Amino acid sequence: MAAKAKLAIEDCSICGGCEIALADLGVPLLKVLDKQLDLVYAPILASAIEYDQADVTFVIGTIRSKHDLERVQAARKKSKVLVSFGTCPSTGGLIGLGNLSTNQELLARAYGDKVPTDGTPELLDRLEPLSKYVKVDYVIPGCPPPGPVIKQLLGELLG
Repeated sequence: MAAKAKLAIEDCSICGGCEIALADLGVPLLKVLDKQLDLVYAPILASAIEYDQADVTFVIGTIRSKHDLERVQAARKKSKVLVSFGTCPSTGGLIGLGNLSTNQELLARAYGDKVPTDGTPELLDRLEPLSKYVKVDYVIPGCPPPGPVIKQLLGELLG
């Protein structure tokens, strides 16, 4: 039996829709995980234990904070294949509308006059596509990506 491919799912600034799309695959996804994939990192779905290496990493969500940027740069170094999963990491999605306001305006809108001074991630000046920061091997479209497209990508990657 061949070794299972290691899959990491790096979630940045997200709404959760892409994770739900993955979970909606249900039994077919469980069969792939059982036979062909070892899920080494997926904070919203399973383990949040750090990983050393992944064959494939799905980056979900936007790169909106310096914390997000550090995570995707580290994921790129650990991954053989990096996938921009969904509209958000590819083009910004709805979260990209934040580019219409300054960071100060966004924080004031969220917190009013009581913006936390610690614990709030430092925002980047603008939301940019993932490909601006790291090499992207594949882009899977959709908000969220449709199940058949996810299945096709997994088939191609594991084929």
